[in-house]
Amino acid sequence: MNATREAPPALNRELLERTLLRIGDHPEDWNQQTWATDDPSELPPGNECGTAFCMAGHAVLEAGGTIVWPDNAWRRTATRCNMPGRARYTPIVQAAREVLGLTQDEAAELFAPCIYSYDELADLVHAVIRGEFR
Repeated sequence: MNATREAPPALNRELLERTLLRIGDHPEDWNQQTWATDDPSELPPGNECGTAFCMAGHAVLEAGGTIVWPDNAWRRTATRCNMPGRARYTPIVQAAREVLGLTQDEAAELFAPCIYSYDELADLVHAVIRGEFR
């Protein structure tokens, strides 16, 4: 029996580019090591707003979503969000993957915590746009 392969989602190139520009315009609000944080020890130098987000977190915000911060004071990292027209308390990684139209492989590349520079992130975004991971 042949398994049918599911077609990849439609890539949202515009949102991908806007998210990259958002990070480029405000690198002090980007921390690829965490979905979303307000922990002062995890904020990049020059951060004045008190929060930082990885590529997935920035995509959620750029798409009109809101981060759901934990109610407890000891945990300062958020992993969930609310998106317009979607279920509440969606994992940030799932929401970002859906709004960007990424495959699992593309999301794994773009949301990896081992991206340490904007140039490296930009190279990966452009590789995704070129279809190198599809």
